[in-house]
Amino acid sequence: MLVAINFVTYFGLAILLTLIFTYLYEWVTPYNGFELMKHHNMSAVVSFAGALLGFVIPLASIITNSQSIGDVTIWGIVAMVIQLMVYVLARILIPELKRNVTENNIAGSFYLAIISLIIGILNAACMTY
Repeated sequence: MLVAINFVTYFGLAILLTLIFTYLYEWVTPYNGFELMKHHNMSAVVSFAGALLGFVIPLASIITNSQSIGDVTIWGIVAMVIQLMVYVLARILIPELKRNVTENNIAGSFYLAIISLIIGILNAACMTY
């Protein structure tokens, strides 16, 4: 019974953190990614998928290595902030990033997705005890 309660608690927290990350990522980006995706803009899909994976990979590592729900919450927020900072820094370093996504330039979005994944994997590797 305790195992089921732990599963539901950790899984529920992971979903909640992922939804919060999704909301914040959409808020940070200067375009409406979900609206672009509804219109089959693959660049928006690729860049969002990279950011989302760049967040959930460390989140999965946190859950695996955590010692409490508090650990997951704190380190989940850290992972969220780092991944949002990746986008902000990429936007500074690549001024045409907004145009790449809105004009459906897959190459530019793929580059952003790869950066997000690289930082997410490094972030996950650093979040161990």
